Amino acid sequence: MKTTNPDMQFKPISGVLAFTIYLKTTKEPTSNLKVRQALNMAVNRKEMNDVLLGGTGNWFSWPAHPSWPSYTPVEELPANIREIYEWTPENVEKAKQLLAEAEYPDGFDISIQYNATGSMAPLAQGMEMIKEYWSDIGVNLDLIPVDAPTTAYLRNPPFAYDNILGVGGGLDSEMKVIEGKFRTGAPWNRAIVSDAHVDELYDAAAVEFDAAKRTALLKECYQYILEQAFTVGVPVINSYAAWHPWVKGWQGEAAMINPGPGHVISHIWLDLDLKEEMIGRR
Repeated sequence: MKTTNPDMQFKPISGVLAFTIYLKTTKEPTSNLKVRQALNMAVNRKEMNDVLLGGTGNWFSWPAHPSWPSYTPVEELPANIREIYEWTPENVEKAKQLLAEAEYPDGFDISIQYNATGSMAPLAQGMEMIKEYWSDIGVNLDLIPVDAPTTAYLRNPPFAYDNILGVGGGLDSEMKVIEGKFRTGAPWNRAIVSDAHVDELYDAAAVEFDAAKRTALLKECYQYILEQAFTVGVPVINSYAAWHPWVKGWQGEAAMINPGPGHVISHIWLDLDLKEEMIGRR
């Protein structure tokens, strides 16, 4: 489009769908915090973004979306959390040490059932990359792609996947992600998290009317979730809004409005004089 329509306006939109690797917290070895942290430390998300998405995705955002007040960029995370998600050769060695401390000095064999199709298709190759990253710390990952009906069964209660599950899902809102995916007993709590601190922080945020205090509670909760490494987040695929220069009153907002962009569309107008000047017709 940029080649054939050089005057088009483009705007990248931070992705609201994310492929996520859920680590079953009720079963060894992923019930072990050090194992979960080690698996995350071994993944080079920036390289995945460059290879899979040409550097256009958000290499680190899960589980909070960059547009939310509760989001913390990786470079601003506390050092102990940052090292879990910002790949370095030194952190790979630390990951090996964590596995040794978790009594897996030689690593282990484990499987992942996953569905990376449709808009998540680039992550099919991403799973091969995850397999290589984890092999560097002695973890042998068996890749088991599953079809849509099987995915629908595994991603919902009773979450009958074997060890690890890889599926796409929406980021919704900063409250809903915690409510639906990390609270004890939540319907999309695919890592089967049952953590009193997560529940306490969410419950406090849910009844807090002061926006700044609520944001602080959610930020703390998201950072705690990252520290506990319940999931392995991978690069989030961005989308794009595109419009002609004669479309006025719009800067790509409709792509970010949920559930509907009606109130945005009502303010859009067409500069037909400019259109005729540019392409010779109104």
